[in-house]
Parts: sequence; structure tokens; C-alpha cells
Amino acid sequence: MIPGASTIPMGCAVLPSLFYLYSEAATEEEWRKGKIPTLKEVLERTDKTKLIINLVIIFGAVLGGVLGSYQGVLKLLKANFTEPCYVRLFTQTTYNSTFQVKNVCCGANRDINVFNMTDFC
Repeated sequence: MIPGASTIPMGCAVLPSLFYLYSEAATEEEWRKGKIPTLKEVLERTDKTKLIINLVIIFGAVLGGVLGSYQGVLKLLKANFTEPCYVRLFTQTTYNSTFQVKNVCCGANRDINVFNMTDFC
């Protein structure tokens, strides 16, 4: 949940866009020498339309990743965790199990259920 919300936008949108922008901005001579262009050179050498499209993609992916991560953290904070039964042996906590059957009745008269019991509905 959280790793996917933060890493998938980076790996699928942000990094490919950045790699594309930097590879487009590098000259043949720079490639041979292994020189990476600076951010200023990328902004100056890249076609403005391509630059705007890639920046929109990067911004959208970062925004989506931040919002997805935020939602994941909220879900983790609101989760209700209970200790497993084998841990209760050591904590001396009593556990009262309550079993509730969800009453789902169907049919025109609401008298059909999955348990085939007529007095259930």
C-alpha cells in the first residue's frame, strides 16, 4: 500500500521523464565523455513543449504518490489490530468471541436465505 503508492509513480513516471529530458539535452560530445548536463542546460536545450509535457507528468506523478502515501498512512493509523490467540497465552488477556451471522434474505417475500432456514428471515 505505502511502498506502491510512493515507488510506482517514481519508477513509472518521474524517473523515465527525467531520463528522457536529460538524454535529450545531452550533446553527442557529452555522451562520449560521460558528462551529464546540468539542470540549467536541460531547461535551455529542451524543446519547451516537451519540457512542459514532461514537467506536468512529473508533477502529477509526485502529487499522486504523495496523496497515495498519505492515504496509506491514514489507513494504517486507523487500523484496529488485535493480538493473535497464541500471544494471549502470555498476556493473560481474556477474549470473548462473539459470532454474528449477517442476515441476508432474498426473494420477493424476503424469505430465501443461504442457510435454508425458514425462521431465519
